[in-house]
Amino acid sequence: MNRGYINYNADTSGELYLLHYGIKNCERSELCGPMMRNTYILHYVISGCGWFCDGKNKYTVNPGDIFAIYPDDVVSYEADENEPWFFCFIVFSGKKAEECYEKIGVSRSMPVRAVNNNDFMRTIVDCLDYTDKNKDNLSQFRLTGFMYEALSCLEKDSGKTSESSSAKSCINAARLYMDCNFDKKISVADIAKYVGFEYSYFYRIFKRETGINPEQYLINLRIEKAKKLIKNGYSFKEIPNIVGIGNIYYFTKLFKQTVKMTPSEYRDKIISDKNS
Repeated sequence: MNRGYINYNADTSGELYLLHYGIKNCERSELCGPMMRNTYILHYVISGCGWFCDGKNKYTVNPGDIFAIYPDDVVSYEADENEPWFFCFIVFSGKKAEECYEKIGVSRSMPVRAVNNNDFMRTIVDCLDYTDKNKDNLSQFRLTGFMYEALSCLEKDSGKTSESSSAKSCINAARLYMDCNFDKKISVADIAKYVGFEYSYFYRIFKRETGINPEQYLINLRIEKAKKLIKNGYSFKEIPNIVGIGNIYYFTKLFKQTVKMTPSEYRDKIISDKNS
């Protein structure tokens, strides 16, 4: 039984919107990929099994598991030769899409996890039934509602993941702390202390959860702010102090390491792009 619908009328300006959804009974050894998409894709395996590869790691996926695909990641997945999987899926996007993944307990470092909640499947089927009955008059509010309902089914037991919700909250608090205090002379030790974690543990889980260590996150944040200041005509003497680096020579070194050009070269490129 294969059913699916592409929502061509999705409001892509929204913070979260549903693009495609369906249910699929795969053939033996049916392979998808390698591929790269610009959307978030979430599968729930109803029966059968297979494997999923995120480009770095290969995971066995069993009945009751979900596996999550992120935008711009090269992935592959294949149904088992003897027990090909039967799964349902949703494809969505928007500013809050990655936040939804966090709330249901998946991440780039952990894209597969057990759920065993058929309410997700039933919600997708209900959404397909609604689509069949109202093809010429679909409500985007209704479709978004189905999407939120499906995701909420997975959120209920997301606390079963290896990373506690309190740890994730602390990481979010750390990022917010850096966003608000990048202009001050703060260190990773200051940030760890602020969120109440031991330094090495904080450093480890921050990198695991975000893919980047907290020190580099802070540097990248400061350099992005510096790039905006350069575009707005601020002098190179002013910018280091504004973004919390202070020393112009160290600022120039960090800028070149991050942007692959000096601040002067970056400013010249901006001027050249404007005149071209």
